[in-house]
Amino acid sequence: PESPELLWSIGKGGDFGEIGMTFSNPEIGKISNGADIRPIVMFGGGYDSVKDLRTGVPVAPDTEGNAIYVVDGVTGALIWKAIGSGTASANTFVHSGLVDSIASTLTSIDTNGDGYTDRIYAGDTGGRVWRVDMHGENTSAWKLTLLADMGRHYSSNLANDRRFFHRPDVVQSKDSLGPFEAVVIGSGNRADPLSAGGLAEDFVYMIKDRNTALNAGTNSTLNHSNIGDVTNTCLQQGSPCTADLSKGWRLSLNSTGEKNLSSALTIGGTVFFSTYLPPGASSSGSCGPDEGNGRFYAIKLANAAAIKNLDTTDEDYERSRESNADGIPSEAVYIPTPTDSESRVMHNDYSFDDAETSSRLRTFWLEAENEDL
Repeated sequence: PESPELLWSIGKGGDFGEIGMTFSNPEIGKISNGADIRPIVMFGGGYDSVKDLRTGVPVAPDTEGNAIYVVDGVTGALIWKAIGSGTASANTFVHSGLVDSIASTLTSIDTNGDGYTDRIYAGDTGGRVWRVDMHGENTSAWKLTLLADMGRHYSSNLANDRRFFHRPDVVQSKDSLGPFEAVVIGSGNRADPLSAGGLAEDFVYMIKDRNTALNAGTNSTLNHSNIGDVTNTCLQQGSPCTADLSKGWRLSLNSTGEKNLSSALTIGGTVFFSTYLPPGASSSGSCGPDEGNGRFYAIKLANAAAIKNLDTTDEDYERSRESNADGIPSEAVYIPTPTDSESRVMHNDYSFDDAETSSRLRTFWLEAENEDL
């Protein structure tokens, strides 16, 4: 740390010929390399600027960015990649459905707690949600599978041109049908926040991935139409909930042009996220130029019910409230407290919500290696 040096850099070409505009933050992890631990870096292929065109719903595949990479953290050498076309090999997985660029940061997890990354989730700019299984040292057994299809491939009309620009939040959970990975992700075109190219009907989704075993991912036909719509049901805790939640839920962002432009944060069973309201969609007034506004949500992971009184002018619980700051809001930030009191979540207008959970304090101990120590 006292004398850092550049170990490597990666440019477009060779093993990385699919790289587009690299928007995502790299994810850091570890895999087993025989008796050794191998540090890795994971990132999406990037953004294809063809998605900036506002001439209707894209039809042709993107020409770059439709890839997921895993590289050696020390050398930068390719360990494995998933691409949409080309030749498969021991370190290259080809999935014909991967035709849209991946601008978002990936979400990597260690599902069995052994210290090694074994799963990746990601959304792409065509509205698809992907899963990577990468357990074990044999990269030829690693694979990419389609988890859900929520965008232009499910239906090519403009309303369904949903795009994912931010990493999904992944929560290990369970319901009456058994365990699942809850994948929480919201749609919104970051490249067109004012919806100048037309209005898509954006949603926040919680997708239940029930294939929780290692390397158990399979291609799914799950799409927007067959996941439970909780927009007008499951409104309050204890109220009727008529939606079928067996595959998850979808919540409409139903103000004009409202879109999700940040990642969600789940703490203690509550999902916090923000949305952007373009000029004219917000109820707040402004004496200056209208930059639009934000809306903050706090909902139950299980069914998207409101669990907080976000508008203290009445006694009802609300799913959301509007921001006190103009412009596109940031994601919610977890603020742990140094005591046993409840921790909080901070929003970009410097307001706070209780996280409904006590702080998780770090515990340190010394393991004696010698009785004389």
